[in-house]
Amino acid sequence: MIEEIKNFKYEHSNEKQIIIPSTVKQIGVGAFEFSNIESIVIPSSVEHIRTSAFKGCKNLKSVIFETSDCTVNKQAFLDCESLETVENFPDKERISEKVFQNCVSLKNITFANESIESIYYNAFDNCISLESITLPMNLKEIASEAFLACKKLETINVNNNLRHVGACAFADCSKLTRLDFSKAYMESIDFYAFRNCRSLFEVVFDNIVSINENAFEGCHLQQIIMSNESYANNERFVDNYKKIILKNDSLDALIASGKSFKEISKIYKSNNIDKNR
Repeated sequence: MIEEIKNFKYEHSNEKQIIIPSTVKQIGVGAFEFSNIESIVIPSSVEHIRTSAFKGCKNLKSVIFETSDCTVNKQAFLDCESLETVENFPDKERISEKVFQNCVSLKNITFANESIESIYYNAFDNCISLESITLPMNLKEIASEAFLACKKLETINVNNNLRHVGACAFADCSKLTRLDFSKAYMESIDFYAFRNCRSLFEVVFDNIVSINENAFEGCHLQQIIMSNESYANNERFVDNYKKIILKNDSLDALIASGKSFKEISKIYKSNNIDKNR
């Protein structure tokens, strides 16, 4: 009974189709590295996919996970340039660093679990064909450069548990048009997080503690919609923009409290955000 595919077992293999036995529990380091496989089904028995297991499989187009509880290590699918579809990505805790980096054909990915809390650095870096992604419901952190240069990414569906977006996480996502963080209680957005997202015209916040003043450098934002509390916490950030729409009518109360805001004329009050869109 085969329980493990050994390290580098099929490295540089010319086989186009390899069936993983239903008894396998672990796929070793570099097990399929640089092989010619075109598709792979990961059976429900697999509990661990080690580092670089499928790295550089240039002809790999689809990955189907039958397991919903499997740890996937870093760089597992790094440089799989033909990979288009990943079904039921199974890790329950994280999307590891560089796991899909340079998968330039990746268009669709679904998740088996909503319990993923972190997307590690460079996880989807340079996935230039990715157009949209629905983040797992329990996701709390998107690390540095996680979606760097995803040039076709237009839509990010943000959940209500997201807390942190790291440096350059979405930098150079040139087709990203709108961000809605209104469901999330955000702790921080780091420097250059959305740098050079040149199509981005609107950002909506409900509660956010800290926005780095350079988080949206190189964007052409037309308006930012935010709560009064978020505005008060991020004066250095909002001073860079021409139009800020506050989400309720307590602006007068803020002014009366002694807050000092530059260019107060750029701030708009709104009871109904939709009429300003």
